[in-house]
Amino acid sequence: MPIWEIRSSKQYLPAASSTTDLSFQYTDAQIAGMTEANLSVWSRPIGQPCADWIELGGTVNADTNTIVISGLTDLRYQYTLADSAPSPTAIDVVSIGAHQTQGSAWPAVLLLVLLALSSGLTYWLRRRGQTMV
Repeated sequence: MPIWEIRSSKQYLPAASSTTDLSFQYTDAQIAGMTEANLSVWSRPIGQPCADWIELGGTVNADTNTIVISGLTDLRYQYTLADSAPSPTAIDVVSIGAHQTQGSAWPAVLLLVLLALSSGLTYWLRRRGQTMV
């Protein structure tokens, strides 16, 4: 079963007094082996692939192959559909993305290269009986 994530450049949280509804559409192939009438929306925190899935419920419409979950106040989760508690290893990720979380590695690489060159030059000069100025 696919995993969905809500991603935005802004952290979306509805106002304290409002809620959000999400509708998920699935194919018959995606729920093969599951009982459609027993499907539920499950969630876990983004970036925690070993976290337990929490059942949120939902309303299944078998005619349109959709399930709707209502009353959400925080969307910063991963979502999947299953008829029983899913395990992290039993789910295929729809897509995966990567982003750089730290600065470039080039300064560190350059520093290591300069240190290696300096050490090599020092060794070579000492073998010739000279010293570095």
